[in-house]
Amino acid sequence: MRRIFGEQNIFGLGLICAAAHNQILRWVDAWHSLSKRVNPKRCVLTGPDVFDRRKRVSRVRRAARCVICCWGVVLLASVVSSGIGAEGQAPLSEEAVVAELGADGVQRATIILDSYSYSPNHLVVQAGKPVELTLTSVTFLIPHNFILNEPDAGLVVEEDVSAGDTETVRFTPTQPGTFVFYCDRKLWFFPSHREEGMEGRLEVKE
Repeated sequence: MRRIFGEQNIFGLGLICAAAHNQILRWVDAWHSLSKRVNPKRCVLTGPDVFDRRKRVSRVRRAARCVICCWGVVLLASVVSSGIGAEGQAPLSEEAVVAELGADGVQRATIILDSYSYSPNHLVVQAGKPVELTLTSVTFLIPHNFILNEPDAGLVVEEDVSAGDTETVRFTPTQPGTFVFYCDRKLWFFPSHREEGMEGRLEVKE
């Protein structure tokens, strides 16, 4: 679930559960108040009738709390299991993709940003020629970014890509070598996206 919704939204889901719990209790209280009006004369119930209604309200309250608690347990288990499953996993290596050189002399390629991965994660370009990368996010809720920080090689890029959006970055590598690009998004005590394996290689050739 964490990989679907993103750690940024885990706490949001928790708040939604809490709000739902409070709303259910308000509905129960409203129903309890209305249930006292049993006839046009607005007579007041006493004795066993009141006791029976209170028992029913109490059962509804307990059921509401049980449902919310179950959702909380499922959410917590999903977070823990996804964290355990991601630990120690190395990013999948893809075959190198060579950027296409256009008639205008610009090297172009598209990189897909998914949940904790780039595709391709190994891109080959030529030094001294401008590069244009189209960064396309295919996530539903998780935002990512693209960071390439190698000033000596003419590579200084930092671009945020919101979920489902597309951004374009341009740069011109000045020297050959292999350089790492990555996503440094992170929420508090959770591992960063880079630690989850979201990084790739830019190979610059002569």
